[in-house]
Amino acid sequence: MNPRFPADGAPDGNPKRPATVLRRMTVGLVHCLLWTASPFVLLAVLHVTLLEGLDGLLIRAAFGEDTTEYAAGYSDWRFRLVTPGMPDSWVRTLLGPPLEEHALERHKPRSLHGLRYSRSYRDGNYAIRVVILENGRVREKRASYWLD
Repeated sequence: MNPRFPADGAPDGNPKRPATVLRRMTVGLVHCLLWTASPFVLLAVLHVTLLEGLDGLLIRAAFGEDTTEYAAGYSDWRFRLVTPGMPDSWVRTLLGPPLEEHALERHKPRSLHGLRYSRSYRDGNYAIRVVILENGRVREKRASYWLD
């Protein structure tokens, strides 16, 4: 038997096997990475989950009063269900009647119009919720935050 490498452990005679030490180091490194990465993961989840994203949340917190007025029957949860290609009637069933409806004149050949589900009840900061329709179907929806 070689005295530098005893059968019962590491070269210095420590009874812990090298595989156990390596395993503990790996577990420690993984824990360290998880604790370091978890705030970034949380921020990424918030950014994707919030309609205005993380920047909208920070703007709301930093610049005070929110003067958003929503249409009767509107909810953020139902707004998320609106998808491109959805018929106008489905949008109105999900979100109720819009606060405002207007034609987008510069796009007249394509028959674009917007359904506005939020506005400011006075000049101030507010959440924008708009659905843009093209030929009776959803072309896109917009959710952002207006800083006034």
